[in-house]
Amino acid sequence: MQDLRRYIQDKLRSRNTYIVALIVGTFINGYGHFLVPTLRGETEPLSRFLAELAQSPGLVICSIVLAYVFPMCVGVYSSVATRFATRPIERRSWFPDHKPDPVFRATSDGKICDWGSQTGVFFEEHGVSKAQDVLGDDTWTQVMASDRTHDEPLTVRFPPTRRNYSVVTSPAPNGDINVYMTRQPEAVTV
Repeated sequence: MQDLRRYIQDKLRSRNTYIVALIVGTFINGYGHFLVPTLRGETEPLSRFLAELAQSPGLVICSIVLAYVFPMCVGVYSSVATRFATRPIERRSWFPDHKPDPVFRATSDGKICDWGSQTGVFFEEHGVSKAQDVLGDDTWTQVMASDRTHDEPLTVRFPPTRRNYSVVTSPAPNGDINVYMTRQPEAVTV
């Protein structure tokens, strides 16, 4: 519900919403008040419009306002419905930047070439500059020796945090290695 409210507010803050409503509303008003009467044989549609305005101003003003509000509502609905439908995709794209555990990409020699913002903070805090710093030389050799895909997690202990991590890797299209680390829960002692 909070996302929905935010999407609506974003669309209503957009200048384009009002520009489109102005253009479409003007076409609707021009069509309804001037073109249709002309096509029906009215010789002076402007004088007819002014007569209608004098006779029932509330109805004419409501029809004019509705011609501008309707396209704005359709635009907001369309945009919000699309964003709401693609919300899971957006969330997945946020994943590397919001996951507290390290997610990164490394070249075949271990140089880290891409990482999420939280991973950058983690690496800076612990002085990590290459994959071997966090995975260890043995694990990195194991990753590189196979097909570079490890669906079954490897377990790595990272001494600075004194925590164990499950590590899953997958090859990137350009030959780099995607590394996903998940902190393992600590053992419960009773």
